[in-house]
Amino acid sequence: MEGALHPTEPPLPLRRFLSEILSRQEIRDRLPDILMTNYVQLELLLTRFEDKKLFPSEHRGVLRFLVLDELHTYIGKRGADVACLIRRLKQHTGTIGQLRCIGTSATVRPGAGEDAAQLIADFAARLFGEPFSPDDIIGEAYTDFLTRSDSVLPPQVLVTGEMLQDFDNTVETACPLAEALLGRPLKPEERTSQGLASALADQATLYFLERTLSDEALRLEDLVPLYRERYRPEADAEACKRELAAALLVGLVAQAPRPSAEAPDVLSPALLTPRLHAFFSQGRTLVACLWPGSIHLNYRGEQTCPQCAREG
Repeated sequence: MEGALHPTEPPLPLRRFLSEILSRQEIRDRLPDILMTNYVQLELLLTRFEDKKLFPSEHRGVLRFLVLDELHTYIGKRGADVACLIRRLKQHTGTIGQLRCIGTSATVRPGAGEDAAQLIADFAARLFGEPFSPDDIIGEAYTDFLTRSDSVLPPQVLVTGEMLQDFDNTVETACPLAEALLGRPLKPEERTSQGLASALADQATLYFLERTLSDEALRLEDLVPLYRERYRPEADAEACKRELAAALLVGLVAQAPRPSAEAPDVLSPALLTPRLHAFFSQGRTLVACLWPGSIHLNYRGEQTCPQCAREG
């Protein structure tokens, strides 16, 4: 994958990212502007003598931000431990009452009938030991669907496999797919990212995908029978799959008009923004022998290195 994405660049281990320091000794020698760690490691940083130089006394009051991700996990005993650790950090760095504390979470939800912002503010105040008010809570709100109706759909599936293969995430290669989804040629003014969005606002396949996937993720194979039952009862499953794939690809390129003239710098949202997830597991455990000068890796769980045993 690395070679395919960056064919002209050296392998990843040979490249140095000047903004990223991975060596423990380098971190001690070159104090970082941003330190990414976890609460267990932070406990050690405040305890080990050789790591105390990360927060030298001459830098008291310099630390400005503390950010905790997955804020909802800091409850119970862990929450109490982290709350005490944060207070130790502020005392050690001389930032009590000055440190700007930020917590992020995509899982914090309000209780039934309760003021969610006040609940979250109270929780953050207890955890960070700093005052928080409901006005400090930044939430999220879903925008309206970008498609209007499902009134436009050609009598038969016009999307071909060649059209899908030729797509390269450009407007030019998205236009044939859009024409197949609409069942008509595009007008000149529709051959832009925003023009595509306007042309596809009433297209049935995009309408179906936007609403079906708004609440839960589904595999393409699971979408096909739902789409076929509703819109294409005479078409075969493979044709429906091509039409759905075309809509997903076109939705990446077609951009809705800007939400507000008062915010010209806000990026226009795409009609569809698919998220692809890949999961990797370790598989077998790797072990290495400790013989100096020749390290051999094994994965069978041996107590004795077979290669070292053969070499005597």
